[in-house]
Amino acid sequence: MKLEGLIKKGHGRATFYTQKQKPFFKQLGLRNVEKLRDGTINLDISPLTFGVLKYDHFFENVIWDETRVETFGFVEIEEMLYNNKKWEKPGYICVPHKSPHFKNKSYMEIMAVEIPGITAGNKITLGIEEGKIELYTDH
Repeated sequence: MKLEGLIKKGHGRATFYTQKQKPFFKQLGLRNVEKLRDGTINLDISPLTFGVLKYDHFFENVIWDETRVETFGFVEIEEMLYNNKKWEKPGYICVPHKSPHFKNKSYMEIMAVEIPGITAGNKITLGIEEGKIELYTDH
């Protein structure tokens, strides 16, 4: 499945949070987490919304900070297209169940390798294996 979205500016906290979370994700078995940049790419797919049908990794009740216990789901991205370049297996759609974006089903948080020049306001295309997410229209 191909999915295009618009990169949006985030809340500015993901870099700090992912620095703390990644060692726990690695310990729990998230593949290639050490290659992922700190922070997330916020992808707006509106007017579509999405639901996850099958996670590649699902970690419940992760204690990644003394005061934070959270559940995370990850869907592997098969490819990412940005600025006429393609990255194979660049990362994951990350679904942190306490994120402010979790309630907005038109927003995806992407944990990915470093993508040179990626900035808010630009579009990216994701390739996701069929059967892992479902897209909905609000019509």
